Amino acid sequence: MFKKIKRMLILLLVILAEAGPTAACSSSCPSSCDCNNIGLFSVPQDLPKTITNLNLRDNLIATLSQSDFFRYSSLTSLYLSNNVISVINSGTFNLETLTHLKIDSNELTSVRSDMFVGLVNLQYIDLGKNLIASLPANSFVGLKKLLYLGLDHNDIHSIEPGTFSATPQLRTLNLQSNRISAVPADVFVNMTELQNLYNNSTRSFLCSKHKPENFHINDTNNSPDNSPDNSPDN
Repeated sequence: MFKKIKRMLILLLVILAEAGPTAACSSSCPSSCDCNNIGLFSVPQDLPKTITNLNLRDNLIATLSQSDFFRYSSLTSLYLSNNVISVINSGTFNLETLTHLKIDSNELTSVRSDMFVGLVNLQYIDLGKNLIASLPANSFVGLKKLLYLGLDHNDIHSIEPGTFSATPQLRTLNLQSNRISAVPADVFVNMTELQNLYNNSTRSFLCSKHKPENFHINDTNNSPDNSPDNSPDN
């Protein structure tokens, strides 16, 4: 009898250990789930389907796949800062309601044209503090409603023509602390709403043609004060 009880207790401990991380963040649901800093290696799949805000900051997630957010189709805000994300597979963000996305402080080395497909209502994205080296054409295809794009503190040294052509509503572009020495002459084509550019190498942008009306270049080290962060409290 004692051995049977002991086996049951061990089994229960194993189950609790496996369910612990998601059980801890499930307590903050159903509309907003705070799964911050609980040692997750992947996106939990046992949270309420109706959640609108999901905080996955400060975990150990390395790869994002198509099935990760499939069940959370009502998300409006998603926070993935301070993980170790190096791979975002095509179709990961098929989230039509999402407006805010933070993937800063990760290990992304590139931006692909299929990386953000499905984010038709996204207004804010932060990709700062990654390892991105270049921005190819059509990097942000489909993000027609994007207002803020953060690419600061990367290793960007080149921007190809057409990089921002799919973001006509963009108002603020943060490129601080990169290695940009020159930009294509037509880099600002179709960016009629752009008002603020944060960049340490002002000279590389002054020669660009098609600069939008009321365009302002800020070459200080200060981050934008009016960034629509809306991040959850830590």
